[in-house]
Amino acid sequence: MSELSAAFDPTQWIVASRQQMLADSGFRSSDLQRAVKRNRKLLKARKLKHVVLEGQVHALETDDNDAQLRAVDMFYDLAGVKAPKAQSSTQSAGVEVVIDPASGQVIVRAVTT
Repeated sequence: MSELSAAFDPTQWIVASRQQMLADSGFRSSDLQRAVKRNRKLLKARKLKHVVLEGQVHALETDDNDAQLRAVDMFYDLAGVKAPKAQSSTQSAGVEVVIDPASGQVIVRAVTT
């Protein structure tokens, strides 16, 4: 936990902002928990491949790496910890943080150039 006061602690602000965005969009924490529980099995997804060995067709069960990767990607999205995809070289993005010294209000804005 940060030693900064709650008004100036960006970690607490980000958590509170995320919770507020989810609440405003109609999601409840139980919805997110249900989505995670329902899709957790995808982390261990398997698929059946058919291979020919010495003229015989054999069924081979392997990890379904694509499904597992999509599941991990989805969980990162739900958790809000996924890094944004790379920007094109003609565009750069950043974040501007403004703290009003009088009120302590923190304003975070996305900035693209």
